[in-house]
Amino acid sequence: MVMTAKQYGADFVFIGALTLFGNGDADCKTLYYKFLEKHYPELVPKYKGL
Repeated sequence: MVMTAKQYGADFVFIGALTLFGNGDADCKTLYYKFLEKHYPELVPKYKGL
């Protein structure tokens, strides 16, 4: 993935783990699932199964 990013002209790549926590409206877990439900609803069951 890093090499592909370079081929497309990326200046840098930030590598980090996705941590999903919290159930409040502004917590990252809530916001991430809203994003998935809007753009990739077929992935929601897979992510919730992890």
